[in-house]
Amino acid sequence: MNFAVISLLVLVCILVTGYKSKINTGLLSIACAMILGHLIGMKDKQIIAGFATTLFVQLTGVMLLFSIASENNALQLIAKRAVAMAGKRTNLVPLIVYFVAVFMAAIGCGCVPVMSLMAVFCAALAAEMHVNPILLIPMGLLGAQGGGTSPLTTTGILGATLAAENGITENVSFGLMMGQFLCSTLFALVLYFVLKGYKIKAENPIKMSDIPKMTGQQKLSCAAILVVAVCVLAFKLDVGLCSFVAAVVLLLLKTADQKKAIQGVPWATLLLVCGINVLMNIVITAGGIDLLADTLASIMGESTTIPLIAITAGIMSWFSSTSGVVMPTLIPTIAPLLSSMGATSITATAMVTAITATAHTAGVSPISTGGSMGLASYCSQTGCSEEEERKLFASLFGVAILGVVFCSIFAFLGGFSLFA
Repeated sequence: MNFAVISLLVLVCILVTGYKSKINTGLLSIACAMILGHLIGMKDKQIIAGFATTLFVQLTGVMLLFSIASENNALQLIAKRAVAMAGKRTNLVPLIVYFVAVFMAAIGCGCVPVMSLMAVFCAALAAEMHVNPILLIPMGLLGAQGGGTSPLTTTGILGATLAAENGITENVSFGLMMGQFLCSTLFALVLYFVLKGYKIKAENPIKMSDIPKMTGQQKLSCAAILVVAVCVLAFKLDVGLCSFVAAVVLLLLKTADQKKAIQGVPWATLLLVCGINVLMNIVITAGGIDLLADTLASIMGESTTIPLIAITAGIMSWFSSTSGVVMPTLIPTIAPLLSSMGATSITATAMVTAITATAHTAGVSPISTGGSMGLASYCSQTGCSEEEERKLFASLFGVAILGVVFCSIFAFLGGFSLFA
C-alpha cells in the first residue's frame, strides 16, 4: 500500500471534515492518527509522542498570562488611551489602531487574542465615528498579525518550533518577526491610502478625561508582562515556564478572577495546534510530506518558489487556521522541497516567513475568527440590513484576497528574504 498517498488523503479529509462539520480539527486529527498510525505499524507510544508537549506548555503559559491581563481590562485600557491621544486628528486613528495592535501582540499577547480584542474594539470605533469599517477592522487585525510573530508570542513560538523540528534553525525567530512586521505594515499603509484613511474628519469618541486611571491590578499585570519579556529576551529563559510563574504570582495577588482567567485560555486553539501535530507526525513518518514536497518542486522554479508557497498558504488560510493547519502542514515541506529542487539561492527562513505572513494576512477574511468577529460586532452595533451585511462580507473578503495578492508580489520582489 502507498502509505504516503493515503496519509495525504487522510490529512485533506480531516481538514475538509473539520471545516464542514465545525468539529475541532485537532480532535479529528488525534482520532485519525491512532487509526493511521496502527495501519502503518506504529506503536501507541510513537503516536502519542507526536503531541508537542513543550509547545503545549509554552502556548498555555503565554495564553494564561494574557488572559489575566485581558480579564482585568489592562489591554483594553491601553488601546483606549492610545486612540484618545489622537485628539482631533482622527485621520491618524487607523494608524494608531494598527501600531497599538502591533505593540500589544509583540509583547506576548499574540495574534489571536489581540485580533479578537481589536476586531470588537475597531468595529465599535467605526460605528461611533461613522467611518468605513472596511478600513478600521482590517487595520486592527493586520496590527495583531504584524506583531504576532515575535519570540514572545504563541505564533512566533510555533513557527520557530516547527522550523527547528524540520532542521531550519538559522535566524528563524528574527527573520519571522521582521518579515511579518514589514509585510503587514506595508499592506496596512496600502489600505490606509487606497481607502482614504487620511481624509477622515470625524469626531474622536474617546476622550482622555473619560478614561479611568490604571488600577493597581492592571499595573501589576503590565509589570508581569514586562518581567517575562526581559527574562525571555535577556536571559533566554523558557517563555512558557516564565509565563506560568508570572500568572501564578498575579493570581496570588488577586489581580484577576482565576476561574475567568482559565476560561479565557483558548483551549480549542491549543487542541487544534497540538492535535494536528499528532497527525502530522504520522504523515511525515508515512512519507506524505516528502511526496507533497516533490509534487510542489515539480511545478516550482527558484524565482517562483516563495511566491507560490505564499499563495498556497493564503488560499489554505481562507478556509482554515494559520497556526492550527497552514503552518503545521506547509512548514515541514520546506526542507524536502528545497532539497528536491536543489535550490541554493532560496533560504528556508524566507519560506517560513512567507507561509506565516501570507496565511495571517488572508485571515482578515470574514470566514476567519478575527474578520467574522469584526463583521458581527459592527452589524450588531449599527443594526445594518442583511443587504448591507452581505456587502460588508464581500468587501472584507476582497481585502483578504488583495492581501494574498500583495504578499505574493512582496514575495516575488524578495521582501521575505530581507531578514532571512
